[in-house]
Amino acid sequence: MADLPDDLIWDDPRVQAAMPEGVTAEVTCPSVPNQIGGQIGGVGFYFRARHGWVSLGVGGEPVGSPDWEEGYEHPDAGWFTAAQTIDHLLALIHRYATRERGGSSDA
Repeated sequence: MADLPDDLIWDDPRVQAAMPEGVTAEVTCPSVPNQIGGQIGGVGFYFRARHGWVSLGVGGEPVGSPDWEEGYEHPDAGWFTAAQTIDHLLALIHRYATRERGGSSDA
């Protein structure tokens, strides 16, 4: 998705540059779990990958009681590289943005 190198490190400026317009992101834990917090259009989000589960919560209290949440199983969740984490985050942000426009969350 973001076409980032496998050896990307978290403080590389390409991490933030990969975010869509209106999205800010800050890595709060780089691995085990992979966690990123930030905002999508001024609304808070929390991304987490751990114990085989990848999820994104947006709005409300994004960590415990988000207004919107979606997730899926992945056997490597928590052990992603920075580039893999960004790809999973961007995929879920796309699902959120699509749902916000009234489209299917499976887009």
